[in-house]
Amino acid sequence: MGHAHDDHDQHGQDPHSHAAPAAPTHMARTIVPLVLAVSVAGYAFGFMTRPEEAKWSTSRPVAGPGYTEPAPGVGPLDAPVVIHEVIDINCRFCALRNGYWKRLVTEFGDTVRLEVKLFPFLTPTSEPHAVAAMAANRQGRFEEYVDRLYLHQGAPLDTVGYLAIAKTSGLDAKQFEADLKDPALLAYVRKDKAAAEAVEVRATPTILVNGVSLPADASADAVRRLVREEAAKVKQLVRPGVDVRQARRIVASKNHPAGIAFSKYFIDGDVRDLVIDLRRGGTGRRPMEVPMSEPHGSHGQDDEAVPEF
Repeated sequence: MGHAHDDHDQHGQDPHSHAAPAAPTHMARTIVPLVLAVSVAGYAFGFMTRPEEAKWSTSRPVAGPGYTEPAPGVGPLDAPVVIHEVIDINCRFCALRNGYWKRLVTEFGDTVRLEVKLFPFLTPTSEPHAVAAMAANRQGRFEEYVDRLYLHQGAPLDTVGYLAIAKTSGLDAKQFEADLKDPALLAYVRKDKAAAEAVEVRATPTILVNGVSLPADASADAVRRLVREEAAKVKQLVRPGVDVRQARRIVASKNHPAGIAFSKYFIDGDVRDLVIDLRRGGTGRRPMEVPMSEPHGSHGQDDEAVPEF
């Protein structure tokens, strides 16, 4: 990833992430059985580490300006630290780390909020999977649905397939089927992707802690230390007239290379100025195009690359 990761291979690509292509023609190859095995392991890891105390919910009482839906997230809305997890549901490394960030939210309690940003780019099924996940989000079951979708990475599911997963996730099937056809959810997904492109996200997973990009191989202790440092910086700015959310916005703007734009698109969820194309095959657009890095192939990842709590 361009600005977000410090650990790169000889081509400049983070070995624990998928790079976004320069153009839609650069799609990831069909996922092989080994990748599916890794995804299954990630799925199981997610269930083993899912925090029972943390309740998954929509990230805001209402949709951010320009969005059609509230975003999925867990943790207090006024937490001094917000972790943004940028994912493609077909990303095997996203599946492998599925439960890690939720576990972190439980450990830090009111200090941390986790929000998910959707960045579908790897395969033609990435966007339909993201839309289905947002249909589940309308019923407060985003986490459960994505856990199960990770078992179907790259699979070309039809409505029947998505409905089958919905039923095993405890969703109202009739409502889910209606929501799956709602163009507002496609608009949401493409706005989310456009927001990620606007702050130069170039790979999945991308993890941003108050705008600080976390290296893929960061240890659990390093993550804890960063969370504490960021919480302290925010709390130091809180005073009469400056609440936690305002202080968090100031800190995130200083942390991220995109500055105020990051706080606008990610912290505030304000995407009103981002233009998207809702035609079939259309993709998110933003005012200025960012050259995307070329994919240099996938690299294996052992369990030691996933911090343990």
